[in-house]
Amino acid sequence: GPTWLEFNTYVSLFGDNKDYQGNSTLEQKPLYGIEGHYSYTINRALWASLDATYNRGGETKIDGAWQDNKQENALLGASVGFMLSPQFGGLIAYSDTVSERTGSPDVNTWTLRLQYAW
Repeated sequence: GPTWLEFNTYVSLFGDNKDYQGNSTLEQKPLYGIEGHYSYTINRALWASLDATYNRGGETKIDGAWQDNKQENALLGASVGFMLSPQFGGLIAYSDTVSERTGSPDVNTWTLRLQYAW
């Protein structure tokens, strides 16, 4: 089956929490990310991919003092997508952190996503 390569970028924006731990203010810089997928179509109803994700940013500030806690991590994973009918399908995926800055999230996660289109 055919193969394809895709890249997606994203940014997470955070509002200020003016009631952080009662009377403090928590601010956070944006967290930027990029993900890539190398995918292979097995048949019309099944595909698989190798996945990579990189995140950076998100340092926090409490009452005006930067916390030196910028996040930076890289994850690798794999996914299998399926169609059970023309309208209903899903995805099963696993991701694991392969590199992270001290204090950054060390993620390993399974994902099950079901979707229906009408």
